[in-house]
Amino acid sequence: MPNLVREVRQIKCPTDLGYMEDPTSNICSKIHETKLSWTSAQAECEKDNGQLFIADTQAKRDISIKVRTGAVFLGASDLDEEGVWKWLNGEPVNRTLFSPNEPNNFNGHENCMSARSTGYNDEKCSRNFKYICEVPTKKAYCPN
Repeated sequence: MPNLVREVRQIKCPTDLGYMEDPTSNICSKIHETKLSWTSAQAECEKDNGQLFIADTQAKRDISIKVRTGAVFLGASDLDEEGVWKWLNGEPVNRTLFSPNEPNNFNGHENCMSARSTGYNDEKCSRNFKYICEVPTKKAYCPN
């Protein structure tokens, strides 16, 4: 039987790229002041081996509230199926996270999630907003 060795690698928050790690939750995030469309924002996050911010836990929602100034794009949409909101990781979005009377798909073209001072909203993906990226910071187990 071959000897299987596993190596543990700590994926660190890339603070040299401007990311900040929340000390209590180990969530690594960065708000980008440059305003981009939702698709372009996601592409920029991917350049740092990340994605648009998924506010799927209370700790992450608290971070999205702390860092937002104006509207910022988050990592959720109903692009795959109208009215079915999912985070980029495929998990469903709890619709109670949206502000009252949202999502409303105003004029039939609002498919991407933003965070505003009033709460979460559906927006046109082509609009340009600031955005929050997240990079995973967890232990990775790799076969040798």
